Amino acid sequence: MKIEQMQLIFEETAYIRTGGSLEERRCANYLRDKCNEMGIDATLEEFEVEMADMKKAVLMVDGEKIPCTGYLCAGSGKVEAPLYYLTGQDSYSLSMCKGKIVILDGLLRYWVYQDLLEAGALGFIT
Repeated sequence: MKIEQMQLIFEETAYIRTGGSLEERRCANYLRDKCNEMGIDATLEEFEVEMADMKKAVLMVDGEKIPCTGYLCAGSGKVEAPLYYLTGQDSYSLSMCKGKIVILDGLLRYWVYQDLLEAGALGFIT
């Protein structure tokens, strides 16, 4: 396969593909078809993926409701705790998360989520 062909595949699949979503299915079909075009036999294998059904997400701050988007499969509930702004992911910064709702910049990556759980954070806002 030429570099140009690989670059085209990367460009044509450069969209969000959450596990179990229609976008993931679209990408899988695309990759299967590309393999078949190159003479490589490819099939799709179905498997179960834990999903969540997002109904409504609201952040309540000092009695004011702020609409927001929840993270699928992250759990939800009512939590009242101090806020903590996480500026780094070093051991000390993570140790300050215990018993707090943590505010992070950017996306919440898998390992940061795991670190927050291990550190005892009660919730997070990105």
